Amino acid sequence: MIWLAAVEHLHSQGHEVTVLATDFRLPDPEAGLEAPVPVVRALPWYWRDHAFPRLGLRERVSIERRAHRVLRAALADTAPDVVSWWSMGGMPLSLMQRVRDAGVPSAAVVCDDWLLYAPTVDAGARASARRPRAARVVRRATGMPTLADPGGLVDSWVFLSRTLLDAARDAGIEPRDARVVHRGIDPSLFRDAPARPWAWRLLYLGRIDERKGIDLAIEALVHLPAEATLAVAGPGDQEQ
Repeated sequence: MIWLAAVEHLHSQGHEVTVLATDFRLPDPEAGLEAPVPVVRALPWYWRDHAFPRLGLRERVSIERRAHRVLRAALADTAPDVVSWWSMGGMPLSLMQRVRDAGVPSAAVVCDDWLLYAPTVDAGARASARRPRAARVVRRATGMPTLADPGGLVDSWVFLSRTLLDAARDAGIEPRDARVVHRGIDPSLFRDAPARPWAWRLLYLGRIDERKGIDLAIEALVHLPAEATLAVAGPGDQEQ
Protein backbone atom coordinates (compact mmCIF):
# COMPACT_ATOMS: atom_id res chain seq x y z
CA MET A 1 0.00 0.00 0.00
CA ILE A 2 2.92 2.37 0.67
CA TRP A 3 4.38 1.62 -2.75
CA LEU A 4 1.03 2.05 -4.44
CA ALA A 5 0.37 5.35 -2.67
CA ALA A 6 3.75 6.68 -3.82
CA VAL A 7 3.05 5.64 -7.42
CA GLU A 8 -0.42 7.16 -7.35
CA HIS A 9 0.94 10.42 -5.94
CA LEU A 10 3.62 10.71 -8.63
CA HIS A 11 1.06 9.89 -11.30
CA SER A 12 -1.38 12.50 -9.96
CA GLN A 13 1.34 15.15 -10.15
CA GLY A 14 1.80 14.54 -13.87
CA HIS A 15 4.90 12.35 -13.73
CA GLU A 16 5.28 9.44 -16.12
CA VAL A 17 5.92 6.35 -14.01
CA THR A 18 6.82 2.82 -15.04
CA VAL A 19 7.12 0.07 -12.43
CA LEU A 20 9.62 -2.75 -12.99
CA ALA A 21 8.83 -5.72 -10.74
CA THR A 22 9.65 -9.40 -10.35
CA ASP A 23 7.92 -12.09 -12.38
CA PHE A 24 6.25 -13.49 -9.23
CA ARG A 25 2.50 -14.05 -9.44
CA LEU A 26 0.05 -14.48 -6.59
CA PRO A 27 -2.11 -17.64 -6.78
CA ASP A 28 -5.15 -15.36 -6.96
CA PRO A 29 -4.60 -12.83 -9.75
CA GLU A 30 -7.26 -10.58 -8.25
CA ALA A 31 -5.42 -10.38 -4.91
CA GLY A 32 -2.84 -7.82 -6.08
CA LEU A 33 -3.18 -4.06 -5.98
CA GLU A 34 -3.75 -2.39 -9.33
CA ALA A 35 -1.50 0.54 -10.19
CA PRO A 36 -2.57 3.42 -12.48
CA VAL A 37 0.70 3.11 -14.42
CA PRO A 38 2.42 0.41 -16.51
CA VAL A 39 3.79 -2.47 -14.42
CA VAL A 40 6.36 -4.69 -16.11
CA ARG A 41 6.58 -8.01 -14.23
CA ALA A 42 9.70 -9.46 -15.82
CA LEU A 43 12.63 -9.40 -13.38
CA PRO A 44 13.96 -12.79 -12.24
CA TRP A 45 15.09 -13.11 -8.65
CA TYR A 46 16.66 -15.57 -6.24
CA TRP A 47 13.52 -16.42 -4.24
CA ARG A 48 11.90 -19.80 -4.92
CA ASP A 49 8.97 -21.39 -3.08
CA HIS A 50 9.33 -19.27 0.06
CA ALA A 51 13.08 -19.82 0.31
CA PHE A 52 16.41 -18.80 -1.20
CA PRO A 53 17.94 -22.05 -2.51
CA ARG A 54 21.60 -22.63 -3.25
CA LEU A 55 22.19 -22.17 -6.97
CA GLY A 56 24.98 -23.25 -9.26
CA LEU A 57 27.16 -20.80 -11.15
CA ARG A 58 25.28 -21.27 -14.42
CA GLU A 59 21.89 -20.50 -12.85
CA ARG A 60 23.25 -17.50 -10.96
CA VAL A 61 24.73 -16.06 -14.14
CA SER A 62 21.49 -16.73 -16.00
CA ILE A 63 19.45 -14.83 -13.39
CA GLU A 64 21.87 -11.90 -13.44
CA ARG A 65 21.96 -11.73 -17.23
CA ARG A 66 18.17 -11.87 -17.59
CA ALA A 67 17.69 -9.22 -14.92
CA HIS A 68 20.16 -6.88 -16.60
CA ARG A 69 18.55 -7.41 -20.00
CA VAL A 70 15.19 -6.44 -18.54
CA LEU A 71 16.69 -3.39 -16.83
CA ARG A 72 18.55 -2.23 -19.94
CA ALA A 73 15.35 -2.50 -21.98
CA ALA A 74 13.41 -0.52 -19.37
CA LEU A 75 16.04 2.21 -19.25
CA ALA A 76 16.07 2.44 -23.04
CA ASP A 77 12.26 2.53 -23.32
CA THR A 78 11.60 5.07 -20.56
CA ALA A 79 14.81 7.17 -20.39
CA PRO A 80 14.01 7.93 -16.74
CA ASP A 81 15.03 11.10 -14.93
CA VAL A 82 15.35 9.06 -11.72
CA VAL A 83 15.11 5.45 -10.58
CA SER A 84 13.42 4.64 -7.27
CA TRP A 85 14.43 1.41 -5.52
CA TRP A 86 11.93 -0.44 -3.32
CA SER A 87 12.36 -3.71 -1.41
CA MET A 88 15.37 -5.21 -3.19
CA GLY A 89 15.62 -8.27 -0.94
CA GLY A 90 16.16 -11.32 -3.16
CA MET A 91 16.99 -9.24 -6.23
CA PRO A 92 20.38 -9.03 -7.99
CA LEU A 93 21.82 -5.99 -6.25
CA SER A 94 24.17 -5.45 -9.19
CA LEU A 95 21.16 -3.80 -10.85
CA MET A 96 21.81 -0.84 -8.58
CA GLN A 97 25.38 -0.66 -9.80
CA ARG A 98 24.14 -0.82 -13.40
CA VAL A 99 21.90 2.22 -12.89
CA ARG A 100 24.72 4.15 -11.24
CA ASP A 101 27.10 3.26 -14.09
CA ALA A 102 24.45 4.55 -16.52
CA GLY A 103 24.56 7.94 -14.80
CA VAL A 104 20.88 7.87 -13.78
CA PRO A 105 20.15 9.45 -10.36
CA SER A 106 18.39 7.14 -7.91
CA ALA A 107 16.58 7.11 -4.59
CA ALA A 108 15.72 4.20 -2.31
CA VAL A 109 12.91 3.63 0.17
CA VAL A 110 13.51 1.23 3.08
CA CYS A 111 10.26 0.03 4.66
CA ASP A 112 11.69 -3.09 6.35
CA ASP A 113 15.07 -4.79 6.81
CA TRP A 114 15.67 -5.60 3.12
CA LEU A 115 18.89 -3.57 3.08
CA LEU A 116 20.31 -5.91 5.74
CA TYR A 117 19.32 -9.30 4.35
CA ALA A 118 19.53 -8.50 0.62
CA PRO A 119 23.33 -9.06 0.37
CA THR A 120 22.97 -12.42 2.14
CA VAL A 121 20.28 -13.83 -0.18
CA ASP A 122 21.68 -12.39 -3.42
CA ALA A 123 23.57 -15.46 -4.66
CA GLY A 124 25.80 -13.35 -6.88
CA ALA A 125 26.76 -10.93 -4.12
CA ARG A 126 27.24 -13.77 -1.63
CA ALA A 127 29.56 -15.66 -3.99
CA SER A 128 31.49 -12.46 -4.76
CA ALA A 129 32.08 -11.83 -1.06
CA ARG A 130 33.38 -15.39 -0.50
CA ARG A 131 35.58 -15.63 -3.61
CA PRO A 132 36.39 -12.12 -4.87
CA ARG A 133 39.02 -13.29 -7.40
CA ALA A 134 36.68 -15.80 -9.01
CA ALA A 135 33.95 -13.17 -8.98
CA ARG A 136 36.12 -10.76 -10.94
CA VAL A 137 36.74 -13.43 -13.57
CA VAL A 138 33.03 -14.16 -13.86
CA ARG A 139 32.25 -10.46 -14.10
CA ARG A 140 34.77 -10.00 -16.91
CA ALA A 141 33.39 -13.00 -18.76
CA THR A 142 29.73 -12.02 -18.38
CA GLY A 143 29.94 -8.26 -18.49
CA MET A 144 27.93 -7.95 -15.29
CA PRO A 145 29.00 -5.09 -12.97
CA THR A 146 30.67 -5.89 -9.66
CA LEU A 147 28.52 -5.06 -6.67
CA ALA A 148 29.77 -2.26 -4.44
CA ASP A 149 28.42 -1.14 -1.06
CA PRO A 150 24.67 -0.63 -1.66
CA GLY A 151 24.73 2.43 0.56
CA GLY A 152 26.99 4.27 -1.87
CA LEU A 153 25.13 3.25 -5.02
CA VAL A 154 22.05 5.38 -4.35
CA ASP A 155 21.96 9.17 -4.26
CA SER A 156 19.28 9.51 -1.59
CA TRP A 157 17.80 7.13 0.99
CA VAL A 158 14.49 7.32 2.86
CA PHE A 159 14.02 5.12 5.94
CA LEU A 160 10.62 4.67 7.55
CA SER A 161 12.13 4.62 11.04
CA ARG A 162 15.28 5.59 12.90
CA THR A 163 15.64 1.93 13.94
CA LEU A 164 15.97 0.83 10.31
CA LEU A 165 18.59 3.48 9.60
CA ASP A 166 20.58 2.69 12.74
CA ALA A 167 20.48 -1.05 11.95
CA ALA A 168 21.92 -0.40 8.48
CA ARG A 169 24.75 1.68 9.93
CA ASP A 170 25.44 -0.91 12.63
CA ALA A 171 25.82 -3.49 9.82
CA GLY A 172 28.53 -1.35 8.20
CA ILE A 173 26.30 0.16 5.51
CA GLU A 174 26.48 3.93 5.23
CA PRO A 175 23.61 5.22 3.07
CA ARG A 176 24.40 8.56 1.52
CA ASP A 177 21.97 11.44 2.08
CA ALA A 178 19.85 9.33 4.42
CA ARG A 179 16.75 10.67 6.11
CA VAL A 180 13.90 9.27 8.23
CA VAL A 181 10.34 9.82 7.01
CA HIS A 182 7.76 8.08 9.16
CA ARG A 183 4.85 6.48 7.35
CA GLY A 184 1.67 8.49 7.36
CA ILE A 185 -1.86 7.48 8.31
CA ASP A 186 -4.89 8.43 6.27
CA PRO A 187 -7.38 9.73 8.88
CA SER A 188 -10.28 8.94 6.56
CA LEU A 189 -9.60 5.23 7.13
CA PHE A 190 -10.30 5.44 10.86
CA ARG A 191 -13.05 6.73 13.13
CA ASP A 192 -13.62 6.78 16.86
CA ALA A 193 -15.08 3.56 18.21
CA PRO A 194 -17.64 3.59 21.03
CA ALA A 195 -16.24 2.95 24.48
CA ARG A 196 -16.67 -0.57 25.86
CA PRO A 197 -15.36 -2.58 28.82
CA TRP A 198 -11.88 -4.06 28.57
CA ALA A 199 -12.21 -7.82 28.04
CA TRP A 200 -8.59 -8.92 27.43
CA ARG A 201 -9.32 -9.77 23.78
CA LEU A 202 -6.15 -9.15 21.76
CA LEU A 203 -5.74 -9.13 17.98
CA TYR A 204 -2.63 -9.58 15.83
CA LEU A 205 -3.39 -8.22 12.38
CA GLY A 206 -0.76 -8.57 9.67
CA ARG A 207 1.46 -10.96 7.80
CA ILE A 208 2.47 -14.06 9.73
CA ASP A 209 6.23 -13.59 9.74
CA GLU A 210 8.77 -14.01 12.53
CA ARG A 211 10.18 -10.57 11.72
CA LYS A 212 6.87 -9.03 12.79
CA GLY A 213 7.33 -10.16 16.39
CA ILE A 214 4.23 -12.35 16.52
CA ASP A 215 6.11 -14.68 18.87
CA LEU A 216 6.24 -11.90 21.48
CA ALA A 217 2.47 -11.48 21.31
CA ILE A 218 2.02 -15.20 21.95
CA GLU A 219 4.56 -15.31 24.77
CA ALA A 220 2.88 -12.30 26.41
CA LEU A 221 -0.26 -14.38 27.02
CA VAL A 222 1.58 -16.21 29.82
CA HIS A 223 1.87 -12.95 31.75
CA LEU A 224 -1.76 -11.89 31.26
CA PRO A 225 -4.90 -12.95 33.13
CA ALA A 226 -6.34 -16.35 32.30
CA GLU A 227 -9.24 -14.84 30.36
CA ALA A 228 -6.87 -13.17 27.87
CA THR A 229 -7.19 -14.39 24.27
CA LEU A 230 -5.21 -13.65 21.12
CA ALA A 231 -6.68 -13.85 17.61
CA VAL A 232 -4.26 -13.96 14.67
CA ALA A 233 -5.49 -12.67 11.31
CA GLY A 234 -3.29 -12.38 8.26
CA PRO A 235 -1.60 -14.26 5.42
CA GLY A 236 1.78 -15.93 5.69
CA ASP A 237 4.33 -18.00 3.87
CA GLN A 238 3.44 -21.65 3.58
CA GLU A 239 6.27 -22.66 5.89
CA GLN A 240 5.21 -20.28 8.70
